[in-house]
Amino acid sequence: MTDQTSVPDSEENSTPERGSPSSFGDSSSRPTASLVVERARDGHQVREAQRLRWIVFAEEQGARILTPESGYDIDPLDEYCRHILVRDTRTGYVVACTRILYQEDADRAGGFYSESEFDLTAIRLAPGRTMEMGRTCVHPDYRKTVTISLLWTGIAQYTAFRDYARIIGCASIPMGQNRGAGALAVYHDLMARCPSPVDLRVVPKHPLPEGLAPASEPQAPSLLMAYVRYGAVVCGPPCWDPGFDTADLLMMLPAENVGPRYLRRFVERKRDVPDRSPPDA
Repeated sequence: MTDQTSVPDSEENSTPERGSPSSFGDSSSRPTASLVVERARDGHQVREAQRLRWIVFAEEQGARILTPESGYDIDPLDEYCRHILVRDTRTGYVVACTRILYQEDADRAGGFYSESEFDLTAIRLAPGRTMEMGRTCVHPDYRKTVTISLLWTGIAQYTAFRDYARIIGCASIPMGQNRGAGALAVYHDLMARCPSPVDLRVVPKHPLPEGLAPASEPQAPSLLMAYVRYGAVVCGPPCWDPGFDTADLLMMLPAENVGPRYLRRFVERKRDVPDRSPPDA
């Protein structure tokens, strides 16, 4: 959902900016008890998220990101979004992040990010308001269930989560050497397991090539499957994102799917008043 310098191999060769882990160390050395979730309150914290996004999307995954400053994934929608961060208090580094765009702010910004990839007419016409979750990433050393859960906790705590009918977002699958065959297999698998209502389907603006045969075994990224476990449904065929070289699925979490097994425990744990003020980044 969702452009090249190298991440240093060790801190001996560079002094990383706070919030920018400089190496992908052994994940077994990362205790989860030191992780906390927070909302970005100023531009510096947003910049920490942008740095992490660069490390994951550009350095690790090879995305070609259009940004005014190399080393940071700076996107025009950032100033309209609420940014949720997971920080390791032992190091001070931001190790996971996502951003939330309310429908009202998307309208001010010229549209949701998803609208650059999909025709969202059906969702736009549906009753209730929509919020978008995007640019979600987790540092490789912290890709554990608890980290994703903390991001969801942050959404519950720091946004007007319960005032919206649905959350949407682009979930990315690498195109890979099979040029989308794996993504197509994932799409068919999810459409059989968790399809959206027919009247909430979307149309990709850059569909995968016609005649492409799906791979024999669907291999969905763990982040995408976490969305499915939380009750998300797939809204239509994938869209090719040439910048990130991914096949993106438009996923939607309807409010009625927020059940007790997963998200409700986060919503009921809210400790802050939801943030309805304009983004301060």
